Amino acid sequence: MALRKSLSRRRILAGVFAPTALGVVAAAAIVLPQQDAPTVADPYLAGLAKTTECHDMVSLGIGGRGDIPRDESKMLVDENGNRLPAAQQGAYRSHWVEPVISAPLENHEASNGYAAIYIEYPADLASYENAVNQGAENTIEVMKAIRRSCPNTQFAIVGFSEGADVARRAAMQIGAQEQGEDGSWDIIDPDSVSGVVILSDAGREAGEGFFPGAEHGANPDGFDRP
Repeated sequence: MALRKSLSRRRILAGVFAPTALGVVAAAAIVLPQQDAPTVADPYLAGLAKTTECHDMVSLGIGGRGDIPRDESKMLVDENGNRLPAAQQGAYRSHWVEPVISAPLENHEASNGYAAIYIEYPADLASYENAVNQGAENTIEVMKAIRRSCPNTQFAIVGFSEGADVARRAAMQIGAQEQGEDGSWDIIDPDSVSGVVILSDAGREAGEGFFPGAEHGANPDGFDRP
């Protein structure tokens, strides 16, 4: 349990997720092979289990086709104990997404720091549009639940393949909101999203650059590396 607490409360390294305005999301479209089979990890290493466990930042990992958590007993619950469509990191592990959402854990000691979870959605190709839209809805539902309990938490959204399309659609919905006259947001404050990482986006249109939304499609904004 000590290891579980240590892993779940590591402080994020500044700059691991480069903050971006949602109007100009840095999205890396990297062509990678689809994972053959997801890997279930040791549940004793699970991090965030309840939305009432507050952290400075929470990453939401969204896997591709078939790469989703299924163990009902390891799902995140909200402030009232209701099951949410997300699994604790450590109870589930994606071959492609895990390296990104785990990067902040390394070499950082804890105190109200960092946690990551995996979003559950119908990750298949039988009903692609429905699956991706449901994934975006689930992502937003989980983010809203976390912010209710932890209003200062920041988010990073990380998606691979079909999950990249989910991440992009969720980010677009958050970024397209109109702020209410009372200063409220229908979903969450767009400024609470510090970064969006998109790998091998299945929803990218023909002819679109490698970094959609960037001023120059060949490079992510703010970086000189092609």
